[in-house]
Amino acid sequence: MSQTCHIQARRWPPRSLLQVELGQKRTAIAILPDDVLLEIFAAVRNLYIAGRENDRRTWLGLRRVCWRWHVVTNEPVLWSNFKASRSEAWFRFMLQQSAAIKRKDITFDRYHTLPYQLPLLQPHINSIRSLHFGRDLSMSLNPLGTKELLRAFLANTFPALEEIAALMGTSATTHQDPLSFPPQRFPRLQLLLLSELQIPLEVSGMRILHILCPISHGRYLRDQILDLLESSPQLEELHLDSGLSDHIWGRLAPTQPTLELPLLQELSFGPFVDVSSFLAYIRMPLLRRVTIKGASLFGALVRLETLRFMGASTQGWAWQGQADMWRGIDGASSSLPPNTVCCPRLQYVYTEGVFAPEADHLGSETFPAMVQALEARAARGAKLEVLVFHDMRNRFEGTRRMSDESISQWSSEDHRQKFLVYVQREMVERAVYQASVVEDAQT
Repeated sequence: MSQTCHIQARRWPPRSLLQVELGQKRTAIAILPDDVLLEIFAAVRNLYIAGRENDRRTWLGLRRVCWRWHVVTNEPVLWSNFKASRSEAWFRFMLQQSAAIKRKDITFDRYHTLPYQLPLLQPHINSIRSLHFGRDLSMSLNPLGTKELLRAFLANTFPALEEIAALMGTSATTHQDPLSFPPQRFPRLQLLLLSELQIPLEVSGMRILHILCPISHGRYLRDQILDLLESSPQLEELHLDSGLSDHIWGRLAPTQPTLELPLLQELSFGPFVDVSSFLAYIRMPLLRRVTIKGASLFGALVRLETLRFMGASTQGWAWQGQADMWRGIDGASSSLPPNTVCCPRLQYVYTEGVFAPEADHLGSETFPAMVQALEARAARGAKLEVLVFHDMRNRFEGTRRMSDESISQWSSEDHRQKFLVYVQREMVERAVYQASVVEDAQT
């Protein structure tokens, strides 16, 4: 015997416009403050950059949900920071919405769309605060053509531009015809982030400068870099993550610095082979913080307070670099009068590597050099406040392949603890051990 179930839809009485408005005001989304709604819509807006026309229609549909959504999505501040869409219509819409904004931050993540995007930006040049080109130029179908397009666009005057990030350039031809950023056209430019594009020659108003370049492409000439720095007297931060090696600087450093960076307070190096030669050219009276990435020789810096030696991509490279660093500190102090040390303000040292002080095959050079440098400083009354050992063994592929028994032989908890106690008792005020844990799905 079968039964039939009949469901009758409930009929609601018609509601007045006032009832509809009151109902909307009681919903959870309507209770949210405007600033939270703006963050939500900003996140939704960033999803609509793929270039499909339906994206624009969907966004317009959101604006029709209720009057409050319509008001919030029309707020100019919502369009002060956005990614350039691959859809020309959607990009035009973004620029139209941001027309009243006087400080725009715009990011481009595709180069093949620049031919139609850059002309659309022309009327908005006076209100652009930052430009970020987030993909490498090698991703472009026509790298040289794209560069010329950018050159023509950057030939304009940008009165409000403060930041440029151009992560591009793999061809050697990019070094032969460098872009320039003269203060006449970029009066407010303060931060410049470049990969291997080239070295700009006119950046006198710069406060922060990043130059990124793989070590295999580090062919900048010494004089070009010195000219760049000499034209940047306002620099407060300098980050050179490029592959400049000692064959560029030469083994013979000048006896006196050839230029001065009077305001520089922070300096970071990439995988330099000979940092001391570089430092010999420059006087930095206010320098307080140095970060060294990779194997580098450390030089004496009068105002240095913090030193970080970041781990390299290979175990041996990191060890040789740390040994050079400690020898540099010790050598600079040994040449000074008694009871004086290099870097007299140095208080904090952070190191990365495989922490195995009893392992002859891993740390035979590094730990003796470190102990000698720290003992010399302590004997001259300049103990470090904090020395941090960040154990990176799990990040080195070769180390991960070792058996647990092999690791325990050269890096036991007992050995580590004894060494830390020894260092803290004799050489530093506080020694800290940190272990880096990296999960390996294959182990």
